[in-house]
Amino acid sequence: MTIILKPSFIWQAYSPNAIGSKVLAESIETFEDALKEAIATHDTSKDWAEGQHMVAFPSTHLELLSCGVGERTDNLDDYVIRNWRGKVSLFLKREKALPCASANVIVYTKDAILADPQLPESERVKIEESDATHYLIALLANAEGVPNSRSPYRLVDCLAGGNKEADTWSLDDIKALAKDSKEYADKWEVVAD
Repeated sequence: MTIILKPSFIWQAYSPNAIGSKVLAESIETFEDALKEAIATHDTSKDWAEGQHMVAFPSTHLELLSCGVGERTDNLDDYVIRNWRGKVSLFLKREKALPCASANVIVYTKDAILADPQLPESERVKIEESDATHYLIALLANAEGVPNSRSPYRLVDCLAGGNKEADTWSLDDIKALAKDSKEYADKWEVVAD
């Protein structure tokens, strides 16, 4: 099967003004080639929902990425104000990003993105007519010791029906995810350009 990637409407990692993890501008083609290889060998039995893949990005290509997090500080000068998904929030400056030690890429198949409850109708026709087989959703480039955790807001959004993945979670899963989310929010902060 030939894998054809397209950025989804929420993909930020190619933006010169990215919030969170970022693919360095000169590296996009190399990034996509490495990701296609990783998708081809991804074990779909570990996916939380059909077609929603969290693909481990090859550690041999981490130099293509800027980590999406840094350590929370109490210095106001370390932060910038940005509008992200319709909400104004504080983010650490990109220069505070920690070295990238690992990365995962959330990739949806075409069918999975079309089934996403948060897909705007304005995007549906574009996706249906597209030749893409997979859509880039999010890049999670992390530093050593940073857990792969959702922010408290994103976790609640999932539980409130924002992602089909949450339909499969047990109460124990939810408790573990909530604990991880709180610990993440206490120590780490997302970076932005």
